[in-house]
Amino acid sequence: MRDLNLNRNQITTINSGDFQYLGSLVALQLSENKISHISNDAFDPLINLRTLFISRNQLKTINFQHPSLIMNDMYNELL
Repeated sequence: MRDLNLNRNQITTINSGDFQYLGSLVALQLSENKISHISNDAFDPLINLRTLFISRNQLKTINFQHPSLIMNDMYNELL
């Protein structure tokens, strides 16, 4: 699987291990959920991830890093 669309699923938290077996993902869509927390290492298994759509959630800060990642975080109230 290269593209996973989880938009509009009422997701509130992204934890370590949630994407443990999805290392082939290139694009991940998490927009229009209720995400308020993402674990620092939640995206570590996604070694091929290039694009993360995470707009329209309830994030205040983003504390994770990922090499080669382009992130769309519009419509969050990042501090």
